Amino acid sequence: MADEAAEEPPPESVDWPVARFSRVQFDDEWFGDPEALSEFAAPAAVGDSASPEQNVASSSPYDTVFLYSYGYAVNTNTLPSIAGYVTYWQSYLSTYYNPGGRWIPPNYADLLHVGSATNSFRCYGVSTANDLAGVWGTQACVALNGASPVWLLPTLSTNLSSEALAIARNGGKIVGWSKNAASVTRPTLWTGSGANWTANDLGDLETGKAGYAYSVNNNGVAVGKGQVGVNWRAFRKDGGLMTALALPPSLDTFIPAKSTANGVDEAGNAVGATDAVIIRKVGTNIQTRAAIWWIGTNEPTVLGTIFPEGADAYTNPPGRSEALAISTAGLKSTVVGTGWITPTGYPRAWLLSAEKTHPDKDPLLSHMINLSDPHLTYIEECSPSGSCWVLSTAEDVNDQGWIVGNGTRNGNIRGYVLVPQSAVGQ
Repeated sequence: MADEAAEEPPPESVDWPVARFSRVQFDDEWFGDPEALSEFAAPAAVGDSASPEQNVASSSPYDTVFLYSYGYAVNTNTLPSIAGYVTYWQSYLSTYYNPGGRWIPPNYADLLHVGSATNSFRCYGVSTANDLAGVWGTQACVALNGASPVWLLPTLSTNLSSEALAIARNGGKIVGWSKNAASVTRPTLWTGSGANWTANDLGDLETGKAGYAYSVNNNGVAVGKGQVGVNWRAFRKDGGLMTALALPPSLDTFIPAKSTANGVDEAGNAVGATDAVIIRKVGTNIQTRAAIWWIGTNEPTVLGTIFPEGADAYTNPPGRSEALAISTAGLKSTVVGTGWITPTGYPRAWLLSAEKTHPDKDPLLSHMINLSDPHLTYIEECSPSGSCWVLSTAEDVNDQGWIVGNGTRNGNIRGYVLVPQSAVGQ
């Protein structure tokens, strides 16, 4: 097996053609300019062209200012819906509001929010039936078909906080966390439909310790992280067994170490991040790296990190990386996430493709593509449409290659969607 712990130098050139500042090709797909996820539908919308100082609705009796939008999940429909929420400020009451819901085709410009615009619904997941999972106030919830009513999900103990962070592709299964009677945060799976849901404690890696579940597939395989001692370890829960996902073997002498699993595909392959031993000319240190835990293998595939222009693995190393989602069609997986371009910050969205053809063979990996690299797309430059983008995180990717995440547009925090050009005009 190849030495996964050693940092590879950045490639001198990308293996496929790109058009600077306008679009990036990945696996023979061209992505156009990012589409901004804006505020809610008329009459409360002024469009994303509005500056943060403009009112959300000029007809509002009080002064309301649209501030931010956040995109977190995209479903697998031919013309998919995107889950997220917006933040706006109402100066009359000196209050922030976070109405959530989904953005819909064709232009994803208006948020179809669930409930009133003054409700707080932080929406993190969407199924093919447009069921939305998230947090209503301080409690996990679900909204069927992307509309009211919102059903509060039961907690593991009465009147304690919880969050729903993801929903299975076909609905019926939701994961997140809930406090138990001892006020310990526990990884939680909700199963049910309509108004009838059951909260299930997924268990722990160390008896009585805390945990979070971040993703679930149609088969009920859930992934997340659980506390072990003072650190966190990635887990996969398949049926009755919660398993700690392996650390890279080179970490054996550096225990304790931490890891997390953020996404799972329909086959059960998990992605996230793990501490890894990074070998440099000037010494060896531990840094967090994006990773894939393949079904049928024991060791994670450590993916490395993104390299900005001028970065060098030995003298000017970049920072950590983390995989946030995976989508697999056949043997080919698309993985997306975020990585720092300095040792201490400046996150940038990335994606790569991977093929695992045999459990005993190393996977085939593309280069990790920095979606905000100045040679590729939108960092500190303006695309031909006039939008100046920095794409900070890639939160989700669907089977059709649509990517949803968060970044800044003209200096303002905005969710975005990257649409493969093969989908344009559908």
